[in-house]
Amino acid sequence: MGDLTGPGAFAADDGSVPAEVADVLARRATGSAGIREVVTCLAIHRLLVPLLEVDGDLLEGDDADPCAGSDRAVAAVSVREPDGSALGLAFTGLAPLVEWDASARPLPVEATRVAGAILAEGGRALLVDVGSPHALRIGGEGLARLATGEPWPDPWEDPAIRDAVIAELGPVLASGEIQVRLAGPDIVATAAGSSGDQSPERAPGLLLEVRFPGELPADQAEQRASVIATKMSQSATLREVFDGTLAVKVVR
Repeated sequence: MGDLTGPGAFAADDGSVPAEVADVLARRATGSAGIREVVTCLAIHRLLVPLLEVDGDLLEGDDADPCAGSDRAVAAVSVREPDGSALGLAFTGLAPLVEWDASARPLPVEATRVAGAILAEGGRALLVDVGSPHALRIGGEGLARLATGEPWPDPWEDPAIRDAVIAELGPVLASGEIQVRLAGPDIVATAAGSSGDQSPERAPGLLLEVRFPGELPADQAEQRASVIATKMSQSATLREVFDGTLAVKVVR
């Protein structure tokens, strides 16, 4: 998995899963935390990369490989998808690692460096806590953001989300039939009469405010908003950059 070596910054690490990490992964498993929140949390923590004993003659790499010892007897674990794409493995603590494979040796590495190493080798995703109830896959924009360690813009300010919305609604936006604005939680929290996936217990993470021509009857405007909500919820382009809850609201 590339060069993950570094100074012994984790000498005092007892292998426990950090409380903040355990909390966000538990909420992710129940759908109450999005990938943005997960990545933001992991970016300031270490992960444990599993090392397994292998035949030294089978190892590839050079002396910079973190697994290179006098006998080159251990190697970082990665798996391959059917198309050959590499997937990195890492664990949030010793408990999930041992549950996966008790013979694995833990190599503590900053999560940002783990993500960067995967990308450097052309990997597609990072699998976290494989085999556990809160296992997750971080790929695409999430993996790239984790590798940089930089703050991830809020959904309503994210250029990637804006571009995804434009890609889905481009023709109708270009025609001038509607105007669309991405709204933040201050508006989302008080939104009423919105179309889309929304419940009283959980406000949507992103609100699309749509404005139709003034002469359009209110019932027709709501019907069109419902169509837009369905289209956006089914958008593969949008889901690549946003996995939270979305709602559409008609404004006049």
